[in-house]
Amino acid sequence: MITLQLLGVYPSWYGWTFTIIMNISVTLALYSLIVFYHVFAKELAPHKPLAKFLCIKGIVFFCFWQGVVLDILAALKIIRSRHIWLDVEHIEEALQNIMVCVEMVLFSVFQKYAYSVEPYRDDGIPSKTRENKKE
Repeated sequence: MITLQLLGVYPSWYGWTFTIIMNISVTLALYSLIVFYHVFAKELAPHKPLAKFLCIKGIVFFCFWQGVVLDILAALKIIRSRHIWLDVEHIEEALQNIMVCVEMVLFSVFQKYAYSVEPYRDDGIPSKTRENKKE
């Protein structure tokens, strides 16, 4: 894809074809993970796998689908450039970056729950912060 784009012989319908194929393969992979989770749900329950799964896949899929939606909006000419020095691709990229920054704040709160430090805390070994508080 990169080579064809550099040579200028990459038609836009290739991109959409690859997006559809990738979407189907990712959907099948997610389905397989869900089946795996249902088989081992009891054994994995103490590790909160669903929360971890939703965190990571949510980040990946939000970014992916935002890019697809922004591409569609640009193709429909809803996102347009009103300046000579700023093209539509840069506007799409800026919008994507802004949305990712906002989402990462929200996902960081969710990740604090999903990836809690509690299972790894050892109360038998005093930490430096606990020693400092005693002094």
